[in-house]
Amino acid sequence: MTIAACLALFACGPRKPELSKAEALPKLRKYILETPAVFGRVIYNPPTIPDLDTQIENEIEKRNFGRMPHNDANAKHLATSMAATIWGRYLDTPDGRAEVESRIRSHWDNPDVSTEKLNGVVADLGLCPGSLQRGARGSLELRNCEFFDHGELKTAELVRRLQNLTAQYPNAKAYNLSVTFTEYRSPKAVHYRWEPSSDRLYVTIKRTTYRSKARIGGFDKLLSGESTSRTGQMETIPGNLRVGPPR
Repeated sequence: MTIAACLALFACGPRKPELSKAEALPKLRKYILETPAVFGRVIYNPPTIPDLDTQIENEIEKRNFGRMPHNDANAKHLATSMAATIWGRYLDTPDGRAEVESRIRSHWDNPDVSTEKLNGVVADLGLCPGSLQRGARGSLELRNCEFFDHGELKTAELVRRLQNLTAQYPNAKAYNLSVTFTEYRSPKAVHYRWEPSSDRLYVTIKRTTYRSKARIGGFDKLLSGESTSRTGQMETIPGNLRVGPPR
């Protein structure tokens, strides 16, 4: 231990009793696995990481002078501080990337769907499937998504999703799709909403909502190009009329 570390420990007063390794490791393991591995969503986390306990002990040696945490709150704080390093190490392996890519694809194919009184049917597709790669600055990016085109969901995929929802929930007030893709290093959410009563399509990106200029007239017209889901050909609606993601 360095002189600086010794002085730091002395300045903090008497050492608090540490948890035993048998007590501490399960807590640290749990909190690390509950910390999102990618893009802030824990649903994509693998159930475990190879040699996790060994990695935890190595990180404790580096970060905490080899001392185990002294209570649950301290364990959570310590686990959170080392999670990014441990997840990053795992995601730099082919097996780690393949596991997370598979989980992203699985959620996309089987999204969470809920019904809400105010918002109608809401399908959370999550991240658009692609390949996890390190960007120029070392950050993880999800690239080569086959369902996105210039930052928006491809029309064929949008129509397929809306058709599936309307078939499953024929009497819903509205049909919502929330999707996320990574632009540069930050996740970008795009929210689609189609209301049967007005036959208008709304698209919300960040804080801006776009609306189809006229009634769609059927999903087949979206596919043919007679109507559009592209925001560049829609109108921007005022903020007080904003139709955005369900809250």
